[in-house]
Amino acid sequence: MILTVTGGKGGTGKTSVALSIAQRMGQATYVDADVEAPNAAILLGAEMTAIGDVTKKIPRINEEKCIKCGLCAQACPVAALVHIPGKIPLFFEENCVGCMLCKDACPVGAIEEVEEQIGTIRQGHTGEITIYDGVALPGVEETAPIVSKLLEIALNKAKGDVIIDTAAGIHCNVVRAILPADRVAIVTEPTPYGVHDLEKIVKLVERLKKPAEIYANKWGISQHYEQRITEIAEKHGYALKKIPYSPDFARAYAQGRFAPLVIQ
Repeated sequence: MILTVTGGKGGTGKTSVALSIAQRMGQATYVDADVEAPNAAILLGAEMTAIGDVTKKIPRINEEKCIKCGLCAQACPVAALVHIPGKIPLFFEENCVGCMLCKDACPVGAIEEVEEQIGTIRQGHTGEITIYDGVALPGVEETAPIVSKLLEIALNKAKGDVIIDTAAGIHCNVVRAILPADRVAIVTEPTPYGVHDLEKIVKLVERLKKPAEIYANKWGISQHYEQRITEIAEKHGYALKKIPYSPDFARAYAQGRFAPLVIQ
C-alpha cells in the first residue's frame, strides 16, 4: 500500500503524523518529498547517503555561431531569453525550465545543451524504516524534477508499505506525491488557516479520485474549529482521527527529538 500524507498548511504536524504511521507499520519505506526542507531523517536520527544526482537541461549560447536573430527568445515560453535587436540574447537561468525550445528554434545551431545539477537523492535506514529524500541545491527554484526522480527511485526500490510525506501547500509537487497513492491522509489543525487549507486539499484529493481520511492534530485547542473539521469529514464521508494537543510533544519536536503521536 502507498499512503500519501499531505495537508496544505505548513505546521500542522504532517511529518509527525507520517512518521508516527510509518513506525507502526513495521517494515516500511518512507519518502520525504519536501525537497526544499526534508527533515524526517533528522527527526529519526538516520544517517543519509547520496545515491544519485538530479540534473536539468540548460541552454548555452555559442556566441561565435549566434546570428542575433532573436528566434530563440521568441520560442521561450518563460522569458528566460530576452533579445535586444543587434545583440546576443540575454539568458536568465533562474527562469529557465529546461524545455530546450530555444534550441529547436535556432536556425544555425548556436544553442548548446548542457546538464546542470539541481539536487541530490539520498537513502538511509532507521530500524525497519528505509528513508528516501531529495535535497534541492541552494537557489534552485524549479524543484519538480527532483520530486519526480525521488519518487521514481523510491517506489522502484520500496520494501513493505510506503509512506509519502508531501511538501506543505497545494501545488504541482504535492500533486506529484499524491498521484501514486492508494490512499491519502490529510493532516489539519483546528485553526482558521487549518480549516481553510483542509477545504482546499479535500477538493484536490477528490479531483484526483483518491480515498482519504482526516487526521486532526492539536485536538482540544478550539471547539469551534474542531466542529468545522468534524462537519467537513462527515460531509465527504472521511474517517476522522484525532490527535490530542501535547505541549510535551511540541517541546521535544523543537529540540529535534521525535516520539510517535497518540492517534485516537
